[in-house]
Amino acid sequence: MKRWIWVLVAFCPAANAQQVYKCVSGKDVSYQSSPCAGPAAKTWDAVPVPEPSNAEQWRRYRIRQELQRRYASDRAATAARMPTPMPGNNSPDACAAAKAHQQAVLAAAGIRRTHDLLRALDEQVTRACR
Repeated sequence: MKRWIWVLVAFCPAANAQQVYKCVSGKDVSYQSSPCAGPAAKTWDAVPVPEPSNAEQWRRYRIRQELQRRYASDRAATAARMPTPMPGNNSPDACAAAKAHQQAVLAAAGIRRTHDLLRALDEQVTRACR
């Protein structure tokens, strides 16, 4: 079986580069695989990018997992530093306190604001200011 694989590999054509032509006609510029009608402004070989190997795909997967783990721990640390939410009792003081709490949490979160955090803060302010 292995011999047949080597025979197939030996006779399969390699990924060959293709010629690319840059054609300029007045202000129009086009890139094509066939020769230009007039002289080509530039010509070069375009080599296709090979598919990543299995080892490379696993390496990228492990990097993604590590980044997600770090992001989750950063999110948890940010949530632990946030002040406690204000109870809503529908008074003007509770509304002002909820708005101040929202501003403090947003300042603490900085650019790491998430959609869920913004939604939760808006719901707290809405409940307190009814």
